[in-house]
Amino acid sequence: MKNVKLILLVVTAMLFLGMSNVNAQESSSVMITTITTGRQITLQVVDDQNTTISQEYKFSKNNPEQAILKIEMDKWIKNGYSLSQSYGYVAVYPGTVNIATRYETVILTKKE
Repeated sequence: MKNVKLILLVVTAMLFLGMSNVNAQESSSVMITTITTGRQITLQVVDDQNTTISQEYKFSKNNPEQAILKIEMDKWIKNGYSLSQSYGYVAVYPGTVNIATRYETVILTKKE
């Protein structure tokens, strides 16, 4: 019976130590979304403090939409964030002719 109590105490201590290690490895995240319609791109950034910033750009051959997204991503990567996931989709709305809106989202994370 004494051995069972000792084993139970050791297992409980190991679980407690394991949980504190999980909490010590919290991460911050940044979400960058681009919304592209026609020649206009809206860049929305939700930073690690949950502050939302939204900017509109006109893109062209000299300033393509990919460059706008890359410049924003590079800013966060320089601060220690890395690409976690990305996804995108295109929405075509009924009643519009050849007008589609493209949404792209990039999530960057940083271990702390």
